Amino acid sequence: SIEQHHNTLSAYSQATHGIKIAMSASLDGIGMIWTSHRPSDDFCKYPYHIADNFFILQSLRFIEYFAAEIYRNETMLAMAQAMQAEIYAAIHEYGVMQHDLFGAIYCYEVDGLGNCNLMDDANIPSLLSIPLISTVFNRTIYENTRRFVLSAANPYYFESHS
Repeated sequence: SIEQHHNTLSAYSQATHGIKIAMSASLDGIGMIWTSHRPSDDFCKYPYHIADNFFILQSLRFIEYFAAEIYRNETMLAMAQAMQAEIYAAIHEYGVMQHDLFGAIYCYEVDGLGNCNLMDDANIPSLLSIPLISTVFNRTIYENTRRFVLSAANPYYFESHS
């Protein structure tokens, strides 16, 4: 897709924010879909939002169904399956980090260079919403991520005592 190769194929940019500048051309083709904004409409810190990519995975499963069962289009089916495999592999190669307390967890956003934004957002898609937006994810990593998100280790976690 165009946004899997954002720097070389996409005409869209947010140069004032710096994401396009911060991404090197070598990141084109890591497998995930690039984005500039979070579901909250805030700018992303890093250009690959993990929950967005899980949501896209599920959407591709619907495309796969329509390609196979409705349109009987082998080309569309193969493209949907290939893109699913690329995104899933990229999420698990670039979007998982080993946390000292929680084990392997999904990052909120990544840059493909090893940087991982550890947080979650109350909007959907979010890390907590992964089982609602996708049927394809690693349950153990998700459960570890859920424990992280619902803990004081998450910089956006808040608990009221009143």
